[in-house]
Amino acid sequence: MKILLCKVVLLPALLLMMIGCSSGDPPYLFESPFVTALTELSKKGPRNTRIHLNTLTNFSWDQVFYFNYGSSKEEINEIIGARLFGDDFLKSFLDNGIYFQQGPLLVFMKGGSVAHAVSITPPVYFSGTDKANYSYSSARIISKNDDPGPYVFGFIE
Repeated sequence: MKILLCKVVLLPALLLMMIGCSSGDPPYLFESPFVTALTELSKKGPRNTRIHLNTLTNFSWDQVFYFNYGSSKEEINEIIGARLFGDDFLKSFLDNGIYFQQGPLLVFMKGGSVAHAVSITPPVYFSGTDKANYSYSSARIISKNDDPGPYVFGFIE
């Protein structure tokens, strides 16, 4: 009975865990320590606060891409040079192959692979140049609107 239980229950569970861990799907979250740090910064400001984006991240990256609402999955995959949107992966973020979330998409890359990707949605607001990319050392953001906030962030060109 124990052997049958192991074969029927534990073996498939182990295989599913292995497939899930090795699927190669990039980390993609609405909530992450990065989003939490942005949210906290958006509450306290003050206006014109300038900060390097790398001080808000807890993962390794060397480049970040900014995409507005309306970018196609093909455009995004081509511009970043990797496959963020697969055939089934992240379907809920697309409408007929178009990124349709309320806020922009930030895709962080490390060595040509997706390190992290987040959709910046309210209560955090973020603006930038569509399809722009920034390096780890130059990616700085600024809080844009009047005190006392909440603040809108944008990349410093």
